[in-house]
Amino acid sequence: MSWAAVAVAAATVVGGAIQARGARKGAEAQAEAAREGVDAQTLARESFEEKTEPFRMLGVEGAGQLQSFLEDPNQQLEDINPVVDFLRQQGFEQIQESAAAQGRLGAGGTLKDLTQFNTDLTSTIIPQLQNQRFNQLFNVAGLGANVAAGQGTAGLQTATNISNLRTQEGAARAGGIAGQTDAITGGIENLSRIPGAFPGLFNQTPPPPTVPRTGGPAPVVDISTFG
Repeated sequence: MSWAAVAVAAATVVGGAIQARGARKGAEAQAEAAREGVDAQTLARESFEEKTEPFRMLGVEGAGQLQSFLEDPNQQLEDINPVVDFLRQQGFEQIQESAAAQGRLGAGGTLKDLTQFNTDLTSTIIPQLQNQRFNQLFNVAGLGANVAAGQGTAGLQTATNISNLRTQEGAARAGGIAGQTDAITGGIENLSRIPGAFPGLFNQTPPPPTVPRTGGPAPVVDISTFG
């Protein structure tokens, strides 16, 4: 084999190796990009949950209070009793001050006014306060439910995105392996075609061997004898 044939064969092998290395590097870059995407998705999910978790927990607490409020009438009164006591005290003081200013503090009308105010407070204002308290707890529980739903949606979306990225990573690795295999196989096939492409380099008939002479020097012939 001549040096030209050796150079062609070497170039073929090196070219295949370069293609295989390029396929591997490209696959590694794609896989690394997919892994970075997974990390970014994970960090975003964790950040979202960290920021919204206090609201979810507030909703959980509100839901528990709402359940107790609906199931226990005594709990309903306990929740609004401070407000009721304040309103009763303020109402009684105003009625008594008004009666005192008119000089009828001990009159029967004052007692009647106090009784009527207490009746109105019990029948009208307390139900209104109970309804307000219910709405407050319901809204807080609803806030927590919405946050929990948002976290669930974000979790599903993150899982979908990560699954897609993992699929891309796997496809990149598989493509890299296939690319390396194709490059190496192609190099081998190209190498096998070299003898056919350069027949003169591989099929030259070697010259016949030169048989060395043996013995002494060749005899000298006198050509004058052939005249």
